[in-house]
Amino acid sequence: MSEIPLRGRKPTSHERMTGEPWDASYHGGPAPWDIGRPQCSGMCGCL
Repeated sequence: MSEIPLRGRKPTSHERMTGEPWDASYHGGPAPWDIGRPQCSGMCGCL
């Protein structure tokens, strides 16, 4: 388990479960949900 830099706060449930900081998915490449283009919110009528 890696060291989570908390900066004076309690870890989130995800941080406790994974042992990684909340933004770890942004390091070392795109986030898993990043499809490389803007995503429609559904409010614009594209769905």
